[in-house]
Amino acid sequence: MSLSNIIFDKPHTTMTTIIHNTDGSITVSTTIHFEGSMMKMENMILDAVNDVGCVATGEALKRFDTDGLPIIRESVKLTSRNKDSKKYQTPFGIIVLIFNMCLVGLKMIFLQR
Repeated sequence: MSLSNIIFDKPHTTMTTIIHNTDGSITVSTTIHFEGSMMKMENMILDAVNDVGCVATGEALKRFDTDGLPIIRESVKLTSRNKDSKKYQTPFGIIVLIFNMCLVGLKMIFLQR
């Protein structure tokens, strides 16, 4: 799977990929190209671990997004108006995800299951 739905806040030094398994789990793998000093390689390892954390957190958050169909919450029908991006601060870094949004009163909120 490409990471096109997850936008990272900083440039990548590693290549991280996701495989969606049939049982609903994901497999996240990363490739690190070692070069330079030991300190530089340690930073590359840290970046790779943080990338894996961002990708896994993004995948977990995407499971709360709706499919765009109306949902009913507390007798109120919520209908998706559009998709919009939202920044999430994770323990591994900032990611940006795109979610369905709806209008409640004068406020746009993210439509979540």
